Amino acid sequence: VDWSRPAEAIRNQVRALEPWPKTYTFWHREGEPPMRLILGPVEVAEAPASPPGTVIEAADNRILIATGRGGAALREIQPAGKRRLSVDEFLRGYRVRPGDRFGPE
Repeated sequence: VDWSRPAEAIRNQVRALEPWPKTYTFWHREGEPPMRLILGPVEVAEAPASPPGTVIEAADNRILIATGRGGAALREIQPAGKRRLSVDEFLRGYRVRPGDRFGPE
């Protein structure tokens, strides 16, 4: 995913590449290697100005990521080699924090 694109374009990309070949990105965690994530449905949302690919919010049932215009709210994520998870399931097992980065490897 090129997070510098508008949120609407990213949402359309995810929809277009479902069910195959899918859309993926990498989650860059401090002190850990990047984790490849396959994206499920994405919604367009309002977001404060932040560098594209930055996690703005990670709570309850959404992860909000800054894009070139607006924000992309993730609803489902699939870690590579694992099953697809709702965001609240994913957040119970992985600690995504505001300020984390999503982007190319």
